[in-house]
Amino acid sequence: MLILVFILLSFFAPNFLTAGNLLNVLQQAAFFGIVAFAMTLVIVSGEIDVSVGSQAALTSSLVGYMVGMMGWNMAVACLVAIVVAVFFGAFVGFIRHVFNVPTFIGTLALYLALRGAAMLITNTFPIPLDPSVFFYWAAAGFSASRWRRSTS
Repeated sequence: MLILVFILLSFFAPNFLTAGNLLNVLQQAAFFGIVAFAMTLVIVSGEIDVSVGSQAALTSSLVGYMVGMMGWNMAVACLVAIVVAVFFGAFVGFIRHVFNVPTFIGTLALYLALRGAAMLITNTFPIPLDPSVFFYWAAAGFSASRWRRSTS
């Protein structure tokens, strides 16, 4: 089905196969690809993790707060957010292993706690960030204009 949609869009949308659009599609799909890969590993092991969305909300809220409100460097803020995410994942793993609590129960509790923490950090309002710095860093400096062919 996805291949059919890709073929149809390449014929009917003139800008679909441009480098800028394809790079944008890859950037938009990267988040879901990473989450899907991680969830596949969890499900294959016979467990379930319902805290993934709130973990993403917390870490993105942390990065937004550290960069937008505290003026931290983007790389440092991302590193701190990754450490926080690993800590919470390891904590639920510890609870699962030591107390034999089902992962559904542990991650459900973590889901509620992390969602609340994200709401406390942001005060339920968006945190404004300078998009030029954020998107340049997120794309590792590769803008779509670098991938376009020269017409001259």
